[in-house]
Amino acid sequence: MKNIAPPQNISTSTDRPHDTNGKSIERRHARGKHRTAEQKLRTLCHYQSVLIELQNERAAHGHA
Repeated sequence: MKNIAPPQNISTSTDRPHDTNGKSIERRHARGKHRTAEQKLRTLCHYQSVLIELQNERAAHGHA
């Protein structure tokens, strides 16, 4: 015997399209377009430290 779900009335859920703009401000993505100078500096320092680590790895393997 097959397992078949009982029929449901789904017409109420398809009456209106999904609204993606209904989120409150608190629930929206927190990252804004404008970054502070401190955030930019932190990001640059992070990338610089990653590049230094890669350079040290290459030097350790004889790729100076």
